[in-house]
Amino acid sequence: MSDPREGSEFFLSVPAKLDDPFPDLAYFREHRPIFYYPPLQSWFVFRFDDVSALFHDARLSSDRMKGLVDAAPAEVREELRQISPHFETWVLMKDAQEHTRLRKTLNLGFNPAQVHRLVGPIQRIVDELLDGVLTRGRFDGSGDFAFLLPAYVLSDFLGVPAEDRPKILQWSVDFVDFFNVVPITVENSRRVIDSGLALMDYTRRLLAQRRTRARDDFLGTLN
Repeated sequence: MSDPREGSEFFLSVPAKLDDPFPDLAYFREHRPIFYYPPLQSWFVFRFDDVSALFHDARLSSDRMKGLVDAAPAEVREELRQISPHFETWVLMKDAQEHTRLRKTLNLGFNPAQVHRLVGPIQRIVDELLDGVLTRGRFDGSGDFAFLLPAYVLSDFLGVPAEDRPKILQWSVDFVDFFNVVPITVENSRRVIDSGLALMDYTRRLLAQRRTRARDDFLGTLN
């Protein structure tokens, strides 16, 4: 008889365990270091040496879209197949030489000199977020600061107008939910489809603006 931690008590399926998954992780490292969990149709690898070996195995690919589409509910798979080629162009989905080529291109606009120039903008955004605490009279360290700070900094770095930050945040949340929440749901799938299409259209408009009016930001450098 299998341990309940391998079935109905699997730590990803029990919200309370997510606050302290370490006892279960210790169990799997000792007893089931490589484990297939049928409800999620996923393999889990719990030992460091195994994970390291897999990361260096050329038979594995970073292109995870096909598996995600296949794992999605049947009613949204066709819609996901229409948008998945666009996600497959992301550097995070590329392997070997193609990954290296894209990294070199991105480094044209994201390098130590550019990062150093972020010191002033980061300080301004920190001040802006902390000033907001005074007007609200309350402060959530995660939701009001830690979550917003990197999103705002990256938005400014890319050249996104400040008034468009809420859209970027919502699209980002939709992407995170689709790629990280298991099992994949119809709701999360449709949100990522809508957000993906909206982001592509928005990016095209920003690039078109850079062609008519150059700006010294990341998109302006790559355009």
